[in-house]
This record gives sequence, structure tokens and C-alpha cells, in this order.
Amino acid sequence: MTRKFPLFFLLLLAFLSSGLGGCANHPVTLNVTVELDPDYAKQLVADNGGRRFQVDILGLNANQAATWFKKPMTEYWSPNNTDRAAVASTLKTFTFDPNDPQTFKQTLSKDDAIWKQWQVHQDPITDKPDKQDMPRLFVLAQLPPPPGKQWSSADDKMGNDDPRRQILPLGDNRWKISSGMGSSVQTDVLVKIQKSGLTTVTSFVKDIGQ
Repeated sequence: MTRKFPLFFLLLLAFLSSGLGGCANHPVTLNVTVELDPDYAKQLVADNGGRRFQVDILGLNANQAATWFKKPMTEYWSPNNTDRAAVASTLKTFTFDPNDPQTFKQTLSKDDAIWKQWQVHQDPITDKPDKQDMPRLFVLAQLPPPPGKQWSSADDKMGNDDPRRQILPLGDNRWKISSGMGSSVQTDVLVKIQKSGLTTVTSFVKDIGQ
């Protein structure tokens, strides 16, 4: 006996199988703008003459990200650090000059060739709701220490709790925005350098690991 299924259920099955109706999470590239707050720039000029500093951006797969989540930033930014040297060829580095407003806003394009080096699209598509196995983008800042102080291991914290590090998810489900026309993926992301440290201004769906 042949069993017949209503057309509605057949269409629904096809819709879900296509990934359009499920929660499939795909790797995504972003336009990431890193902006130095003008008021903080003025403070840096007053404090130390406005010495230049760098911001590194690095794309990592889930396994690598777990290690870099707890990597000490004081050690990373120390001279001749081996961890930084090991990834030097795959870093996108911005140099900020508190005396030069033209350097205050710099952007990594989602079409930059470096995304191919990071190979974020080679991570598998997942339907896990916490998206823990997706790649991550690390923004690491060589922030000047407060006046009269030097960075030390006592200042090192994990993940985004360290003011010198921000970790951005690279799964499209984390950047989806809803509107009257449905949902779309927000790919323009702003990270600000402020007195308190790095802050991701653009909102995204957070998980337990962040």
C-alpha cells in the first residue's frame, strides 16, 4: 500500500532540507572597522605624547580559538614574542597614531584576500544552537598602559574580559537582524578603542563562551 503525504508536508520537508527553514550556521566574513575614540586619543597625547600603537586582527578556527581565548595579552605584546611571530604572516595589522586623526578609523574589508589565508569557510556548516564550533575573529590591541603603570601578568584576563582583546563570532546566525521583510546578515561591525579598552559596538547574539 502506497502512503500518500499531503503536499504541504512535502513542501515543508523540502524547505527544511534546503537549510532555509532551519538554523544552519554558515561561516561569514565581515567588514570590521576599528576606531580610536577621539577623546581617548587626546588623553594619550597628554599622557605620553601620543605614541603609536598597533591592533592585530586574526581569524582562527574553533580549535585555535580555544587556545587564543586564554592567551596572555601582556605576553603577546612583549618584544619578540614567539606566538605573535608564529602568526605574523596571517595578521592584519593597523597602526594608530593619536596625533593623526586620519588613522583613527581603519577597516578590514570582508573581501580582503586575508580571509582566504584564514580559511574560515573551510569550517563545516553546523546547526548547533550555541555555535561554539564556528571560527572566530580576534581583535588584539597594543593598548598603552595607564600613566605610571606597566602591563603585567596580573592584568591578563580571558576572552573579552581583557580590555586588549575582542573576539567576534564568524557564524552568520550570530549577526542576523530581523526586519519586516524577514532577516538578513549584518556584516558591518564596529570595534572602538576607548579608555576602558576595546569594545564591540555592533550587537550580535552571544553564547556561553563569550
